[in-house]
Amino acid sequence: MKFSGYRVALGAGLICMASLGFGYLTLSLYLPILATELQASSTVISVMFAVLGATGMAVSFLSGKVIQVIGIKPLVGIGCLGLVLGYVVLYFAGNVAMVYAAAALIGVGLSWGGLICIGNLIPNWFIARQGFMLGLTTGACGIGGIIGNPVVSALIAGYGWRTACLVTVGFMLVLLVPAMFLIIPKPEDVGQTPLGYDSAGAGAAHSAAGPGFKGAVGSASFVFLVLTLIGAGLFISGMSPHVPAMLLEKGADIVFVGTIMAVVSAFNTVGNVLFGVVNDKFGIRAVLFLACLCGVLGMLLVFFSQGRIVFLLFGLLFGLAMPLPGAVVAMMTLGLYGTRDLPQLLGMTNGIIGLVGVFAALITGAMRDVTGSYSLSILVMAGVVALTCLTFFIAYGQSRKLSDAL
Repeated sequence: MKFSGYRVALGAGLICMASLGFGYLTLSLYLPILATELQASSTVISVMFAVLGATGMAVSFLSGKVIQVIGIKPLVGIGCLGLVLGYVVLYFAGNVAMVYAAAALIGVGLSWGGLICIGNLIPNWFIARQGFMLGLTTGACGIGGIIGNPVVSALIAGYGWRTACLVTVGFMLVLLVPAMFLIIPKPEDVGQTPLGYDSAGAGAAHSAAGPGFKGAVGSASFVFLVLTLIGAGLFISGMSPHVPAMLLEKGADIVFVGTIMAVVSAFNTVGNVLFGVVNDKFGIRAVLFLACLCGVLGMLLVFFSQGRIVFLLFGLLFGLAMPLPGAVVAMMTLGLYGTRDLPQLLGMTNGIIGLVGVFAALITGAMRDVTGSYSLSILVMAGVVALTCLTFFIAYGQSRKLSDAL
């Protein structure tokens, strides 16, 4: 029988394109117009991303247990349904409460129909080229952003944000319905083995590799991993919803902002694939160093200068850093603790990212409201992402001690 892993990866990639691409990477384009139409401050509207993060956190923490009960495919289906319903509710939103309700549903979709989906499916099917396939499938979200950002920004400018919501729902359905038919949870479900499985002992070693959930979360390395996740979440979840408003503040028009967001999405895709290759060739430490370096350089560039070329370069660098709380989280979890109890570990690590997302956008919005500009937020986030790299290197060193002790 022909190897079905690539078909599964295609399905996971389409789901990621719909959820993290169309669902998340275009969502920040609605913030300025929602603040104006609902007569709310940046802080109030930023709570939308706090609600999204809180919901994502809650369902991420539950995902390991839910997978044990109903399996990965029904869980992904629930996530996809939540995503679509979230945008339907947003279309009908006439007050801030309905915006928050939409964000809660979208949060379910971004977790169960995004990172939890890919993080659990790809390691089941790929032992060899695992980092590359994680990066490739997650990188599909960038393709969704490349298409979605200019389309959504143009629709908002020409036809209004509600029309943009409806078009987004249409795009999602076109991707999600066929994707669900492509997903097969495990190779053994169809009498196959993972790519790179070369002997009877290899599969057992693959499934048993690592200290397990209790051994991982009770270790010193996990403390520093948590700090790393907090930093990555603060940086990306704190800044990405505010990028359109920040660029508008610096003089860009809404259509050009859509172009910049498309650049961010494009290089998000490049970053995911690039970091997957780097992870397979050089290890997870090289991935963290490169991603954090791009983040620091992007923040400093937009702080010290402005103009269209600067904004484009910022979009490139910020896009390359975008995988930090996404595919890189799965790579970090696998790189530190292996595949043993992976659903529970990914539920925990993605839940922490979601928890940080509850506060990150709100903190950035509050700093902007208090100071009157995004300058302080930019500098703070540059420092945060630099510290993120440092804490992961400590976590990695501690995890090697844990591996030696097993």
